[in-house]
Amino acid sequence: MRLTTVWRGVHRRPLMMAGMVAALVMSLAAPASAVPNWTRPWLDTDVFASVPYPGHPETIVVDNGTVYVGTHQDATGAPGVPSKVFAYDRQGRLQREYAIRGQAAQGQGLLGMAMDGDGLLYVIDHNPSRVFTLNPRTGEQRDYAYFRDVAPCTPGQPANDCSATVGDQPAFADDLAFSPDGTLYVTDINQALIWRVPPGGGTPKVWFTDPRLESIFGPNGIRFTDNGRTLMFAQSLHGVSDPSGIPTGRGRLYKLPITAGGSPGDLVPFWESKPGDGIDGFAIGRSGKMYVAVANANALMVLSTTGQELGRTPATPEENAQREVPFNMPAGVAFLDDRVLVSNQAFFNGPLEHQVMFDVYVGEPGKPLFRP
Repeated sequence: MRLTTVWRGVHRRPLMMAGMVAALVMSLAAPASAVPNWTRPWLDTDVFASVPYPGHPETIVVDNGTVYVGTHQDATGAPGVPSKVFAYDRQGRLQREYAIRGQAAQGQGLLGMAMDGDGLLYVIDHNPSRVFTLNPRTGEQRDYAYFRDVAPCTPGQPANDCSATVGDQPAFADDLAFSPDGTLYVTDINQALIWRVPPGGGTPKVWFTDPRLESIFGPNGIRFTDNGRTLMFAQSLHGVSDPSGIPTGRGRLYKLPITAGGSPGDLVPFWESKPGDGIDGFAIGRSGKMYVAVANANALMVLSTTGQELGRTPATPEENAQREVPFNMPAGVAFLDDRVLVSNQAFFNGPLEHQVMFDVYVGEPGKPLFRP
């Protein structure tokens, strides 16, 4: 309801003033995330913070107002340049940085990140393909799990140590989500599968694989939609490129239930993008709406609980081109109060000024993540 409708008429001015005072008192007493924002329109976008060298940010975790963002290595492949995790306060001021140890000299680096109840970060690295822990208080880093190349499945073979693919691809762990008991579910964008890492770490097991997930860019962002019984994950592009090499496939979101015995249920397609959109990470709001990074189309998209597109920012490529800092391969999405932060990956020749995190006003908090 618009305020002008409620406050119509001079004879209501004393009531209006009393209401404004009461609202002010309530807003001062309420936490920041609960106070309505009367000045920012829905999907209003600003730069939250720049991300220093080596830049090209991808994964974001927010913990009690501290924002952690993980980067790739030098995108040109320059040797000896480790990825970093940068820590910011809620105003976007850089507080601390952590250089990552044990990486090979390649351009891609940190891809997914989660946090447990003790405040440890669990970070996916590309080369080697692993999860390691990072203690933000001490900077200590420890390996938690390594992912391996599994052979394509053969007819009649149980799909518990193979990938349902035609080609044999190396492991490429991409994103991760904790279940309530501390199990990690990890997508593999190359091998068309989801890994299961037991609580406490150790040897990952192939938990789910399906030929529908084989693609040049397969399973990507992953989150729980409920109390730990249903996973949702992104497939960046379903299908292949045309002869010119331009991706023509559509991004998809799938739902995958976990049975009472812990095995995967039936894979259910939930939503399909426009051709070539190319989706990456996503976050789920308390309302159930999904906020999806559309990497190829350079936008943040909002989906309803039934998979209807409600809006995107920027709304068009022309609008994006007019931005002082345009969206350039957005990747990670995480909630900070009633906003989402979006990493601007800018991996392919993206200039330094594009390597930022955006702040997008969405008017709701996020669905709490499991932090066992």
